[in-house]
Amino acid sequence: MALGTPTPQPRFQRHSFRQSIVQYTLVLLWRNMLWINAIVGLLLLAERLFLFHIATWIFFVTGGFSLLIAIPQTFAPRLIRSRFGDEITRIILQDLLESVDPEIRRKINLRCNVMVRDGSTLKMRAAYPEKTDPMGTIEWTTDQGCCGLAVRRQEPVVLNLIEFRGRPYESLLDPEDELPKWGITRDQWEHTRDLGSIVSIPIFSIGPSSAIIGVLNFDATGSKEEWLECEPYTKEQFLKRTMIVRRVLGLILMVQTNMNAL
Repeated sequence: MALGTPTPQPRFQRHSFRQSIVQYTLVLLWRNMLWINAIVGLLLLAERLFLFHIATWIFFVTGGFSLLIAIPQTFAPRLIRSRFGDEITRIILQDLLESVDPEIRRKINLRCNVMVRDGSTLKMRAAYPEKTDPMGTIEWTTDQGCCGLAVRRQEPVVLNLIEFRGRPYESLLDPEDELPKWGITRDQWEHTRDLGSIVSIPIFSIGPSSAIIGVLNFDATGSKEEWLECEPYTKEQFLKRTMIVRRVLGLILMVQTNMNAL
């Protein structure tokens, strides 16, 4: 390159500069959007007092722009805080699973999730490493499954399903009254029939009048002996740690519930 020849600016730098300008403009408008209402008020006042013939389209533009900014200002903070709570919950679940030996986790496909309680309904809020029900189509009630049993008993429940794993739904039906074990439906069983063990721990709200607001679940394709009782005192240590963590989860669920109620 000859001396004096201007060095071309890298494309990514130009793009970064334009992007920063756009971000700065959006932040400036976001912080000062209340001035738009003041401008509209002044225009209306001038129109009334001095009989100015202000074009109608000016009011449409300023009012529409104010509306476009007011909508995200109203709903975006709530959405961001809710997603932030879900991400923290997912990090907590990840830390819980990492306390189990990695080889055992992979062998039995150990997973965990947090369900939130809404009356008699239990619906998944966050999961690691993947959701048991990615589409969120399966709901449980307090009368169904290990999670419902934990709510009714108000204490942790460890359930061994190894003798039923992979079997048809009819194997769960009582021969006398044909009622299914744990009250689960055919769709729920088809969704979880590969599981060999489940641990459900009720999550209580924090305060003087505590109530169950969710459930912390662990499920695996192997039996409980393959991961929860494979070493001396593993079960006691594991449950002791989850008892501590569930207080943090209870606080997160309470905050999210209060935000959604606003």
